Amino acid sequence: MAKPPKSPEQATNPLQRQFRQRAATRVLIVDDMLAMRKLIAAVVRSMGIEQIAEANSGRNALDYLARFPVDLLICDWNMPSMTGLDVLVTVRADPKLRDLPVLMVTAEQSAQQVSDAIQAGVTSYVVKPFLPPTLKLHIHKCLRLGESTPGAAPES
Repeated sequence: MAKPPKSPEQATNPLQRQFRQRAATRVLIVDDMLAMRKLIAAVVRSMGIEQIAEANSGRNALDYLARFPVDLLICDWNMPSMTGLDVLVTVRADPKLRDLPVLMVTAEQSAQQVSDAIQAGVTSYVVKPFLPPTLKLHIHKCLRLGESTPGAAPES
C-alpha cells in the first residue's frame, strides 16, 4: 500500500521550516532616533525576519502593542516623555504582554540602570555602540526565551 503524500509542512526540511518561522516573526523596534531604528531593522532583516514595525516613542510603541501582536520588542532606554524602562514596566504589568521578550538596546550601562532593567523583567540588554553579531546573538536569545520567564541576566 502506498504511503499518503507528505503535507508541505512535513515535506520541508528543518532549515526551510526555520526560515519560514523567522520570516513570520514580528518585531517592534522602538527608538526616538530614526538612524538607530534603521540600523537595528537592517540587522533584524539580515536574520531573515521580515515583519518589522517601528515606533519613535514609548507611547507610540504601547499604542502599537495594544493593536498588533509582536514576538519581540527591541527598545531604547533614553527617549523623551517615556523611557524604555517605563515601556518595559508597562509591558510587564499587562497580562497580555507580560511574557513578551524585551531586548533593551541602549547607551545606558551603569550598574544601577542594568539592575533596574533586570528588576523590571528585561529579557536581554545590549549596550550601544554594538556590533551586528552581538545584536543578532541577543535577538536569538530573546526569541528562544520567548516562552520562559522574563528577567534573564543581560549581557553586553
